Amino acid sequence: MYWKYPQLMHLIDYRTIEGVNLVFMYTNTTKLLIGYVIESTTGLLTDKTLCIHNFSEKYLNNIEIKNLLQKYKNRTCIINCYSESWGKKKVIVANKILTEWVNDFLEDEEPKQSIIIENNLDLRMKINLKIR
Repeated sequence: MYWKYPQLMHLIDYRTIEGVNLVFMYTNTTKLLIGYVIESTTGLLTDKTLCIHNFSEKYLNNIEIKNLLQKYKNRTCIINCYSESWGKKKVIVANKILTEWVNDFLEDEEPKQSIIIENNLDLRMKINLKIR
């Protein structure tokens, strides 16, 4: 079960970031930032949440992604129309708010250890050109 939009907004509105791990998808030619593991607190409660903001269903074929999703199965937010109740407008707004929230933290603090996921899938965009 992945978080819906209101759960993510609740995290951002009521939590303080204590640490951020960057999550990268790495192929032999590119390193793509796909999300964050955010350690946050409210009162005495501290926990970690996986937020993936750059998602492709192809990722589900990768065992490392599956393991990461399993590890954070109760606290995972996939900001994508793939997840339940995410329309295009919510995806755009949530990505903007999440990125600003994390970047505000990263202006003063260094990210913790990055999580790098090796990927053998071809995730490059295909461009169709018509030549006349």
